[in-house]
Amino acid sequence: MKNLKYKAQDFYQTSPPWLKTILGSALSVIPQNIRYGTEFSKSRHLLRSSQWWNEKRLGQYQMEELKRLLQHAYDNVPYYWTLFHNIGFHPQNLKDFSDLKRIPFLTKKLVRENLHNLVAMNIPQSELVETNTGGSSGEPMVFFRERSKTSPREKAFMNQQWERVGFKVGDRIAVLRGPKPEEDNTFTFDPFFNSLILSSFELSPKKVLEYVRAMNKYRPKFLHVYPSTGWLLAQLMEEQNLRLDYQLKAVLCGSEKLFESHRELMRKVFECRIFSWYGHSEYAVLAGECENSEDYHVFPEYGYTEFVKVNHKFDDRKEEIYEVVATGFNNYAFPLIRYQTGDYAVLKKGYCDRCFRQYPLIKEIVGREQDYIITEDGRFISLTALIFGQHLKSFSKTKKMQIEQREIGKIIVQIVPSSTFTQEDEIEIRQVIQKCVRRGLMVTSEYPDDIEPTSSGKHPFLKQHLDLNHLNLKKGIYETGVAK
Repeated sequence: MKNLKYKAQDFYQTSPPWLKTILGSALSVIPQNIRYGTEFSKSRHLLRSSQWWNEKRLGQYQMEELKRLLQHAYDNVPYYWTLFHNIGFHPQNLKDFSDLKRIPFLTKKLVRENLHNLVAMNIPQSELVETNTGGSSGEPMVFFRERSKTSPREKAFMNQQWERVGFKVGDRIAVLRGPKPEEDNTFTFDPFFNSLILSSFELSPKKVLEYVRAMNKYRPKFLHVYPSTGWLLAQLMEEQNLRLDYQLKAVLCGSEKLFESHRELMRKVFECRIFSWYGHSEYAVLAGECENSEDYHVFPEYGYTEFVKVNHKFDDRKEEIYEVVATGFNNYAFPLIRYQTGDYAVLKKGYCDRCFRQYPLIKEIVGREQDYIITEDGRFISLTALIFGQHLKSFSKTKKMQIEQREIGKIIVQIVPSSTFTQEDEIEIRQVIQKCVRRGLMVTSEYPDDIEPTSSGKHPFLKQHLDLNHLNLKKGIYETGVAK
């Protein structure tokens, strides 16, 4: 029965636009709880109650989930069975959260080196979905998720936090992120998900009016964006004095750091709450803003999150910076235990005195400026939309990857290949980039022996040599410090 459901989902996703419209309209009447399954319903039921639990009860829940996850990993995941034996650890020894520190950190490098040994042997092959993340480090990583459980649970958590700003399951939403509209359109409407899909690759002064008209026609209640794409749309609208002719409830920003200047511009243009959350593709940690402030509330039900103090200076900040180390509860197919996310945060003491949830608080997710490439015809393309949203299969065959831009309309893709990387993989990377951007960009590839980190130890995905502060979006005139 599950396989039939999966085949139906795959058939819908790969259907031509005209058939997807017919099928989506017919299937959209199916209640959300049935459409997304029992795991979605169970998670929704849990979160409605657990968000108001006290610290003691939340701690008890986390301890139970940790023990269950560790026992599963010990019994079914070769990597953890070997690791636990080598360090003399058994899940039954877990008496306190501090006992978890006996387990070494799991790094992205270890995941890449032990990919198949991290897959749970008791999960059916039909349940395994291979996915990947480019991450902000430029070091691709492949992993697996459990099809019938991980995604429905994720959707339940996302809906729960979006409810803080008025979202209801089934509300119409516009999506300006990685998904690409069918047949290279600027936008398309998906009736099954009640979503207006806007292209992240056509944002330009000439096209922005099309985006505004599409939103005014379909009137989604929410706009779901990467902060970089949401900011760019707002910037283009502001420059041309464009506004929506109706009121959005909120702009939902995730997958990148939201900078205050970007938040302020979007708030000015869209005249609504700009809501941000923190999470990543690996399903290990999730935090969303409070409905009454901009502090992030970390979900204890999603996983056990540790904050490890960073000893070195970080961007000359005075606040104490902590690395986020996460153990996720929602992906038994590929458990990540004490996973070093590579993300950093500034914490806030105590619990929220506005909503009174007893969740850990993050004051700020520390990150870098959003990365863009600039095409010859004046478009700023977010790397999150261009690369991270595409989930290239070739990622699994690269050790490191970095994009470098020295000239407008030209990029160099630096690839440190693995032994399985082939010419076909290079072609895939270049073709996907060209297909997304379509015009105004020349893509070449180089194969250095290694890609060196910066002096602070970072591995930036983009080395942008152009001075973005001197690029004039409105007129399409570019200055890079050289008189033209």
